[in-house]
Amino acid sequence: MDKTSKIDKFLKELQELSKETRLSPDRIYTILSYYSIPYDEQNISIENYFDRFINNFRNVPNANVFVDDNWSYFCQFTNDPTGSMYNTNPIKIYIPLRKEHVEENVNKIVMFMAKNNIVHRSKLAKKVRVDDLVLRVRDKNDADKVINYINNTIPKEDLYECNPFCISEGNVGLTMDRYMSYNDILSKYLCFYISSIYYKNEVASYENFKTFMQAHLRALISKQAKNYILRFKSPEDHHLSDEEFLANVKEITTLIVRNLEQANKEYMYQLHSELNKDGYFDEEAAYYSPYNRNSYINYNASVNEKSNNISSNNKDRNLLIEIIKITSKKYGSEKTKELLNGYREENYIKAITRTNNLREQVASSSTFYNYITNLSTDELNEMIDKYSEQKETEYSMQSSPEDNERNEKLLISIAETMIKKYGFEKAFYYINSYRESFNINDITRDNDLRNKVALSYTFHTYMASMSKEELFDFLRRYSQPKEKLTQEDEQKYIEKEFILEEASKLTYNSALEQGKDGKKQIFSALMQAEGGNFDRFTKTNGAREAVINNISPFEIQKIARMTLEKNGYTIKQKRDIYKLYPTYIEYLCESKNKIK
Repeated sequence: MDKTSKIDKFLKELQELSKETRLSPDRIYTILSYYSIPYDEQNISIENYFDRFINNFRNVPNANVFVDDNWSYFCQFTNDPTGSMYNTNPIKIYIPLRKEHVEENVNKIVMFMAKNNIVHRSKLAKKVRVDDLVLRVRDKNDADKVINYINNTIPKEDLYECNPFCISEGNVGLTMDRYMSYNDILSKYLCFYISSIYYKNEVASYENFKTFMQAHLRALISKQAKNYILRFKSPEDHHLSDEEFLANVKEITTLIVRNLEQANKEYMYQLHSELNKDGYFDEEAAYYSPYNRNSYINYNASVNEKSNNISSNNKDRNLLIEIIKITSKKYGSEKTKELLNGYREENYIKAITRTNNLREQVASSSTFYNYITNLSTDELNEMIDKYSEQKETEYSMQSSPEDNERNEKLLISIAETMIKKYGFEKAFYYINSYRESFNINDITRDNDLRNKVALSYTFHTYMASMSKEELFDFLRRYSQPKEKLTQEDEQKYIEKEFILEEASKLTYNSALEQGKDGKKQIFSALMQAEGGNFDRFTKTNGAREAVINNISPFEIQKIARMTLEKNGYTIKQKRDIYKLYPTYIEYLCESKNKIK
């Protein structure tokens, strides 16, 4: 089974599991950790080896082995006397060792790195996982040495298979995640993805998830990036500034996307050449150089557009460049991206301009569509940035009052049509997704609305100027009367309201006991939960688990709103929910305390 098939199978299994229980990022992280490990071999302890490793390497130069009392889950192996490991983004190597071969192979690997004086920071978990042994090395040369040694020395049967979402190099998995965790961010994306397709009634798939991640990468290099702070930032990331946090998330997201786009190639990216003076990737960098340049020179040339050895595609490439130049001159670069990605994703021929008979040339070509579909979203966008005649047209940047009126009417038509078709929540999800990613497929075809959006010069800039909250309020004004809930559905929501209320009260009181602000804790819990992270709810009396198992991220806002409205609160905007619900919980808790 190739990697795309493995990813597809994993996603479908995850979706099936979500029908039985509410998934959280933590739950998904655990599932990833035990990927390919038989059930009866999971959770097997290997902690008894820790003392042996400490004794084995006590007098070995270039090998410092210890267990930190504050991080006792791991036995650590280091050789970083100058503390230079994180001067650049270290390469992370996953070695999924089976229990029966742990001691022998850890001794081999650590001794090899010590003899070769390889600078590294490494760790071994106390339980068998597909990431039980993790090495971090400083640069490509050291990574090459370690990878070659492992692949040539350790038998494949001594290892489990790494999860398919990490980059493969022989028998090991590779990534780069600096101060954060690649698998942690991946788990949050997977949770968000499974929740989103629940509302779309879609079947989870490799291709669908790839498109989902490409859209998020586009959002991360746009003005919408700050949304990810609320969605992903955890208490463990408190030491990072928002700027550092977002830079790190962009790096990890880019790696996830690149691995999905090139899933069946075995390679690693040599990322260090793309780092800026601060050690981070440039914000607009949408690609990285392959790790093994010699083996993948053709891939490198096509991605980076630095080679003229693409003779078979020259005709299609030149046609695409001409389309980019003419379209961007008329509409600006951002609209060009929207149109051409719409064509690439759905063979939407009307996205191609008629000027110079370009639409006719595309329609009559037997190879052009294949050529453009072989480009990733990021590769196509980079070509558009490179060959655009202008970044934005004066017309699109300064829309006239007449344009704004037309755009408002178009959005009203979209709102009324999609709310009637999908219901408010689904409609809001789709339209907001378009606002964030300009993916034209998020707009319904009904009433020719998708075509109208594609042909509009200014609708994309009109939508980009709106915040998520403003869009929410706009759509509320055009929502259809709510369908009367069945008695069964009504009872379900009453139960969900009770669960959220009780969990919130427990969380509020727990925060007070710890000397924290209870209202702020509830605010944070609601915001994080909407993004799929329920960690801000207390575990007391199973509160967090109850919310995870009974309420989806997309229901959090709705449930809180229902409770507030039943109790006489007026909700005008979405932010009122997050402001008033903590106040409501405070009232309940303080009233109870006074009675006591």
